[in-house]
Amino acid sequence: MRLVTAIGYLDDDLIEEAMDFPRKKEQAVRLRKDVDKKHAPWLKWGAIVACAACMIAVGAMLIPSILKRKESNPTKDARYKDFTLQAQELTAIVWPWEYRTVGEKYGTIVVDGMEYGNTNSKVSESMIKTTLGTFEVTGYDEYKEETHSIQAEGYELNDITASRSIAVKLEDGYYVFQNYAYQPASTLGELLDQVNLAEIIKLNWFEEQGGKSSDKRYALEDASYLWEVLSKECRDARFLEDQAWMTRDREYLSFSISSNALGIQNVALYITKDGYLWTNAFRWQTLYDIGEEAAGKIIQHCREHASEIEVKAFTNAIIGTITEITEEYFLVDDAVLCKDSKDGITYKVLLNDIRISRYVQKNYVKLGDTVEVLYRDQIDEENEHTIREATSASKVTIIDGKAYIFE
Repeated sequence: MRLVTAIGYLDDDLIEEAMDFPRKKEQAVRLRKDVDKKHAPWLKWGAIVACAACMIAVGAMLIPSILKRKESNPTKDARYKDFTLQAQELTAIVWPWEYRTVGEKYGTIVVDGMEYGNTNSKVSESMIKTTLGTFEVTGYDEYKEETHSIQAEGYELNDITASRSIAVKLEDGYYVFQNYAYQPASTLGELLDQVNLAEIIKLNWFEEQGGKSSDKRYALEDASYLWEVLSKECRDARFLEDQAWMTRDREYLSFSISSNALGIQNVALYITKDGYLWTNAFRWQTLYDIGEEAAGKIIQHCREHASEIEVKAFTNAIIGTITEITEEYFLVDDAVLCKDSKDGITYKVLLNDIRISRYVQKNYVKLGDTVEVLYRDQIDEENEHTIREATSASKVTIIDGKAYIFE
């Protein structure tokens, strides 16, 4: 079996790094134990095992910095200088208990002897099927080395068997908890019986890789034909336990997929010309031999029934210098990125959510720092370029045309 993580879009060299996770985890554990006592106690660097309450809660199941993003140009804005964005090292912040969201606090539940982890992905009530009962949900405070627990209702989800994922009602919504045990379905048909992929997965867009690789990105007009081929012609496709399987030297369509019910955003699904389906949607490598004929039908259909779309970043982000901090917001000026500093835009980042306010309250970011701010939804350009749903603020160091994020 091969653990690859369900955090984002992967290519082969990143997958190879993921395969080396056990060694990296041990190094990170040692790093956390050896951290200088002079550092602020709320900022801890280290392994995901040591940071489980933080990292499992956000769904970045393993190796967040390696797989978060490789190297990319963060914007095509003509105002900006040419530079690239790079995440560094295998690090994470573990917040004190009182600075965590409820989803970050409570990460584990055991139902019928099966342990589930919180993906920090929420679903609407329309996704809820039937109740499973009331269970103990636990979380761990690394600072005080204490375990916390609450009682919460567990529910089956529509279109996915409870052996895969369930919903747990916490104070602010229904959270998806995923069974992280290694449980590959022996055939694609068995997997489709467990998870109705056509209903719960969104095919965001796809790219052609290999022989016809390009920088172009496409969106399907209608994904139903793809799911029809897989469900009707590929049910007997067998699961392959192939540690060495890679896309290198293959031609394939590379889809970006998302699913709240699976707790994934912008992860990968490949359909290769030589007849394989590969995805990291279930945390573990999932590989099925669907055959060249079925794969060919899907690839041909996608080529003929898709439209080119604009290439956009995986995450919404701004980079700039903090010029003002108040109790309600902080201002970020992106002039540091601009060819002409006069072209800089100042953004107002609201501190209306603990996920962003804690960075200021604990002095992780300060006045004068250059930061990357991640956010959801849209910037309100008509109202002081306001960002209302910011989720994080990481320090950035710009050196020789590269913006380094030391996470």
